Amino acid sequence: MDQRRQFAYVPRQAPGLEEKYPFLASSDFNTGMRLIADTDRIYVGADAVYQIYRRMPPFHWVAWLYRVPVLQSVFRFGYAVIAKYRYLLGAVPCDTSACDLSFGDRQAIEERRESA
Repeated sequence: MDQRRQFAYVPRQAPGLEEKYPFLASSDFNTGMRLIADTDRIYVGADAVYQIYRRMPPFHWVAWLYRVPVLQSVFRFGYAVIAKYRYLLGAVPCDTSACDLSFGDRQAIEERRESA
């Protein structure tokens, strides 16, 4: 779909990601994907989808719908529901323990490491 090669998909677990983008260390990825534009702008969830769609033909023709306030609320709500239940939507099992940790659990572990 990305025929112009505008985007690079990088998994959250990629080595060196937090060193390159330190602000991601404090992100709750359970709320949705992140799109980093120009290394300083971060779009989250439905806002990230909008930014991607507006840059990709043929989706850019309908991306304007997201700018309609009522529809924007509907899209954000829909994205939040999908993000919350995404593990139920696919049949791909998580093969690491990273999927078992919530954002709060991860933060608590990191705080314990720092205080030790």
